[in-house]
Amino acid sequence: MSIQSTTSPAQLTRAVNGKTAGSTAAIPAGRTVELRSPLPDGSTYVPVRYTGTRSLVLLETAFD
Repeated sequence: MSIQSTTSPAQLTRAVNGKTAGSTAAIPAGRTVELRSPLPDGSTYVPVRYTGTRSLVLLETAFD
């Protein structure tokens, strides 16, 4: 996932299958950050939830 904070520092929390994936990510103002979260092996249905500050812009997501 590629994400950018537009005007102020921001935080993003990720959850995969209802469990927090990694720690809360701090994203500096005006910076673009790439984040990766592991997906469970063999899963065909995986709910992913992102929770963060309103100044965040989601630029790209990919499931590899």
